Amino acid sequence: MARHPAPAPQELAAAIRAAVGRLLERLPGGILQVNDGHCGDVAEAAVRAVGIRESARYRIVDTVDFCIFGDPETCRFDARTLRRRWPRSRPPAPLTWRGLNALGLQDCGHVWLVLDGRHHDADVPDGVDSIFDLPLFRRNLASLVLARRAPLASRLAGDPWWAESFALHADLQAWADTHDLEPAGTKSMR
Repeated sequence: MARHPAPAPQELAAAIRAAVGRLLERLPGGILQVNDGHCGDVAEAAVRAVGIRESARYRIVDTVDFCIFGDPETCRFDARTLRRRWPRSRPPAPLTWRGLNALGLQDCGHVWLVLDGRHHDADVPDGVDSIFDLPLFRRNLASLVLARRAPLASRLAGDPWWAESFALHADLQAWADTHDLEPAGTKSMR
């Protein structure tokens, strides 16, 4: 069986870093601003740079591919689609798919690249195994848990994954306050 063409992981990571570098030259808000409205630009620039069209192994992904939208700012994950496409992408413990969807992700629009099941964006050019390890989703989940499930947040603070996610959220809040902006995923939390 012929393999589908795709860039080498290090080639994709270099293309993402180059696209981010070009954006940072004109964005005053740094890397957090890149994934707050420019994530699609990074993905498209990386695809152009590697010169290989999307294939079964490698493609641009958008949350609209697997989210079921309720109101315009909230979405639920289509667990069946996610499990089929990326079996390693599971909600972070102790959340289940039902618990994750009960939180209702806010402003969860994001665009990134998937290569051989790994997820790559401006924050993690080298990729991660699960979409829930993309910092944008980690910040969003931390924001929701802090805003809507405070008792759960205090119990989760000792878990390394959640502690780092809460720190990512705090960094985003500090960045937004410094730049007088509303970062994606926090509009209804403030």
